[in-house]
Amino acid sequence: MKGITTVRRTVAVLATTAMVLVGGGVAQAAVTSHITATYAASTGHFHGKVTSGTTECIAHRSVKLFKKTSSGKTLVGMTSSGAGGGWTIDVMHAHGKYFAKIPTETEMTTQCGGAKSVVVDVM
Repeated sequence: MKGITTVRRTVAVLATTAMVLVGGGVAQAAVTSHITATYAASTGHFHGKVTSGTTECIAHRSVKLFKKTSSGKTLVGMTSSGAGGGWTIDVMHAHGKYFAKIPTETEMTTQCGGAKSVVVDVM
């Protein structure tokens, strides 16, 4: 009986090791990311910054700027974040409520979480 228990334990350890090596059954959690958005009336630019605890999740992130309307949201501009996470989108004659979003993306081998900025009210 003692030999059978040892064999079962060995088989269980080998099966678990194989699953981890192949990636089966192990989900990688997305790294938390954040995005800010502000509006500079003097330049007509929306700008902000993507931040994260992991450098792979800062640069080259897809940034989308949306305007909130009574019928939902409307995409008004897109860009990518720079090396330090900064981004800028020009909007002519901006007025209303806007927010920026970054989608969940895989950068290199890291799963970077999506995020939404606070709503910016442009008068």
